Amino acid sequence: MPPKATLGDLEINYNRRSVFVQGTEVYLAQSEWEFLECLALCPRQLVTREFLLAVLHRYDGKKPPMRSIDTIASRVRKKLRDICGKNLIHPVRGTGYALYA
Repeated sequence: MPPKATLGDLEINYNRRSVFVQGTEVYLAQSEWEFLECLALCPRQLVTREFLLAVLHRYDGKKPPMRSIDTIASRVRKKLRDICGKNLIHPVRGTGYALYA
């Protein structure tokens, strides 16, 4: 994995686990960071809810509700949109999400 990635207005530093949008740092919770990291590693590609669930909940051994991914996605989308004024994360109805930065 590269130490940094720049995708349009979005800059991700994987070593520091930091995210910047248009030069402004975005503070993300652990689950929000892991969600965005999954999407950033496959920009402009569909990442399914099932895959995201497997990654985000791999430690606790419980199967969380599928809608928990939608809640995390909503929080991350809002944080990014509040800074850049556009949606960088797009839902794919009934399937998952894609990052278009």
